[in-house]
Amino acid sequence: MLKHVLKNVKLKNLESVAKNRSCYSLSISILNKAKVLKPNLKAQNVLDNCYRFTASNAKLFYDYENAYAFNIINKESLNKNTLISGNKVNALEEFNNILSQNWRESSATEIVKAFKSVKNYCIQNEINISDTRFDNLVDGLMDHCENLTDTEIIELLVCLSEYPLCDSYTSHNFHDVWSCLDDICCWKMLDWNLDKMFIVANIWYTLRLVDFEYEYALEKQINNMSVDEMAVVAMGYFKTRTKIKLMPILESMAQRVSENSKTIHEISLTAIAKIIRHSKPGKLVPQVHSMLDKLYEELDRLSNLSCLHVALIGTGLQTPHKKTLQKVSEKIVKDISIVEKVRFKDIERLLNVLSMFDFDPKTEPDVYKAAYIELHRNERLEELILYPRCLPSALNYLSLRNIYSHELMNRILDIEYINGIYGKGSKYLPRDLFSLNASIDIECPEYTGNRLPVQLKYKAAKWLTDFIPTYDQHTKITATDKLILDIIDRVKDIVKDEKLIYVDHVLPHFSRADIILCKDKKSGKFVQPLGFENYVLGDVMFPINDGSLEWFAIVIVGWNNTIRESSLPLGNMIMKKRHLEKVGYHPVFVIWNEFLRLSKEDQINYIFKKLD
Repeated sequence: MLKHVLKNVKLKNLESVAKNRSCYSLSISILNKAKVLKPNLKAQNVLDNCYRFTASNAKLFYDYENAYAFNIINKESLNKNTLISGNKVNALEEFNNILSQNWRESSATEIVKAFKSVKNYCIQNEINISDTRFDNLVDGLMDHCENLTDTEIIELLVCLSEYPLCDSYTSHNFHDVWSCLDDICCWKMLDWNLDKMFIVANIWYTLRLVDFEYEYALEKQINNMSVDEMAVVAMGYFKTRTKIKLMPILESMAQRVSENSKTIHEISLTAIAKIIRHSKPGKLVPQVHSMLDKLYEELDRLSNLSCLHVALIGTGLQTPHKKTLQKVSEKIVKDISIVEKVRFKDIERLLNVLSMFDFDPKTEPDVYKAAYIELHRNERLEELILYPRCLPSALNYLSLRNIYSHELMNRILDIEYINGIYGKGSKYLPRDLFSLNASIDIECPEYTGNRLPVQLKYKAAKWLTDFIPTYDQHTKITATDKLILDIIDRVKDIVKDEKLIYVDHVLPHFSRADIILCKDKKSGKFVQPLGFENYVLGDVMFPINDGSLEWFAIVIVGWNNTIRESSLPLGNMIMKKRHLEKVGYHPVFVIWNEFLRLSKEDQINYIFKKLD
C-alpha cells in the first residue's frame, strides 16, 4: 500500500494543495516578558499564514521552522480522528457471543463495528486477531470488504493498528485481513485526493507489516520536488537526527539551492544547510562549494541565523569556504551586541566554525574579542540560564585561540554547576570542561578559581581518551589503529630500541596518545624517556627539564584532524602544537595522507627528517 501511495502521489503538487488551506493568525508570547523579541528569521509571510501557537518557555527566540513547513505542506486532516467507538465488550461471554456469529450474513458496516467493539477487551487480555475465535468475523470481512466506505476503511485500519501485535504479518487471519484491505485501498486510491492518501498511508505504516525503504523511495522523487518541499524533507531528517545517506538526494538539494539562490526563502535554506552539515557528504564538496559560491552573493539579504547555518556547512564537510566565512563574520559582528538579532547560541556556533579552521576574519571589531565581551554581559544572563551548555562550549572554542575568561571558567568548573547541568557521573562530563581544566595547567598560571575534583578528572579521562592499540588487542584493528601501529613501528625502526619509546596521553584533553622520544643534547642520541611514573592518566605530563635533554612528541594527525583533501591541521591540532611547546616538547606532526602514500623506507625517512 505504501509503495502504491508513493508511486501515485505527485509531490510537486503539494505546494498548490497547501495554498488552498485556510489558516489562522499567529500569536507568540516569549517568557511572559513585556519586552517582545523580534524574530531571528524574517518570516512575516509565515506569521500571516499559519496556525496559532504559543512558544514554550524553554525557548527565548521564535521557532518558525515547523510553522513554515506547515505552510508548505498543510496536512491538518492527518490529525483528525475518524475512529468512532462502537459498543464496548467487557465480559468473556459477550466477547465469545459476538465472534461466534455468522458474519457472512452481516453488512460491512456491522463487521467494522464488531472489530471496534471487541478491541478493548482484546487489548486488556492480550488477544490478537490470529486467535481462531476471530475466524467467523474475518470470513465476513472477506465477503464484504469491497463494500467498505472510505471512512470505514480508515476506521478499520486504525482499529487493527491498536490491537495486540500478531507474531508475523503472515499470521492466521491477520494476513487475510491486511492483504484484503491492501487490495481495496489500491483499487480505491485512484479516486482519492492527496490528503486521503497521506491519511491512509500513515495508518498503514503503523501496522508495521514490513520495513519501508523511505530513503530509496525519496531518491526517486527528489527531483520532482521544489526547493521548499526539499526543505520540509530536510527538516524531518534533521529534527529526528537522521543523516541522509544517499548522496543523490543531497546532490539534488545542493543543485536546487544553487538554481534558486536568488529567491530561496531563508527558512528553506537554513533547513537544507542543516541537513547537509549533519549528513557530512564529503564526496559532494565540489557541488556544495559551487552552491556556496552562488549563496555568497545573497548573504546580505538573509538573516544572521540563516547566514550562520550557511557558514556552518563547512564543519560537516571538514573544509572551509573562506569568503563565506569572512562575509558571515562581518555581518554577524555588526549586530553581535544586539540580543534580539544575535543569540548567544549563534555566537557559540560562529566560534565553533571559526576556531575549527583557525580562521581569523580580521573583522572590525574583532569577532573573537566581541564574542568574549558578549559572554560577560548581563543582558546575556537569561540565555545562559536557558542554554547552560553553550557557555562551556563557547569558552572551549575561545581557548583554541588562547583566549580565556578566569571569571567564567571559575563559574563552570564549580562542582555544583557541573552536577546540576550534566549529572554526577564522570561518564557525563563533557570534553569542553575537561579540556578547559587541562588548559589551565598549561596556559593560565595565574588562575586561582575552581578546578575539576581530582578523582572526577581521573575517572573522566578514562571516558574521554582513546585506548592505545596493540597487535594482540581483543577488538578488531581499525584503519585508525593500523595507522597508529604503523607509525609506532617506523619510530622503532629509527630509534632501534623499543625501550626508547614512550606512548601516552601527555595532553589528556586530546583523545589520541602521542609517541614521546627523548634525546641527549650532548651525545645526540635517543635515550629512555623517564619521569612519567609519577603521572596518572588525566594529568598534563610535563617532561624533565634540566637543560640536558630534548623532548619530542610525535603527533599522529588523522583524517578527522585535517582539512579535507589537504594536509592542513584543524584548529584543535594547532592548539595541541601550541600546548606541547609550552609544556616542553617539540611537536612532530605525522600527517596521515602524507605518511600513507609512502613506501616503508620513505615513511622512515619522512619521520626521521622531522626529528632531525
